[in-house]
Amino acid sequence: MTNKEVLTAYRAAMIDLQELMAALERTGGSGTPRGLTAAQLDAMPGTNNAAAAALQAAEGILERIGRKRDELAALTGPVFEVISRIGDPKTFMVIRGYYLQAETDADIARSMCMSRCRINQIRNQYMAQAG
Repeated sequence: MTNKEVLTAYRAAMIDLQELMAALERTGGSGTPRGLTAAQLDAMPGTNNAAAAALQAAEGILERIGRKRDELAALTGPVFEVISRIGDPKTFMVIRGYYLQAETDADIARSMCMSRCRINQIRNQYMAQAG
């Protein structure tokens, strides 16, 4: 894989992980029953149970989160090798924020007190030479 491909793959995996974590939160957190709120005393056995469906959905999401974390772990070595060669501190912060932390240009610009356009220029200049 080229440096660009490694960084792009890591960012995509990080975004996927963030989306999966948000989906897990929407199912009720960890997927475990939440005490009496999860109990449906009026539900008949053998019927579709919303709490059981949410639990199954959460289990599926947890499995996908595990696979995504394994993918990120496999990419961590090559990614850190790529970014360890960046000499300029501003470029390092932009590349780290955008690719490793999956932040937007606007978020990085805000934290670095720079314009979004300048952040985009720094990132694009680095990626053009990274190959």
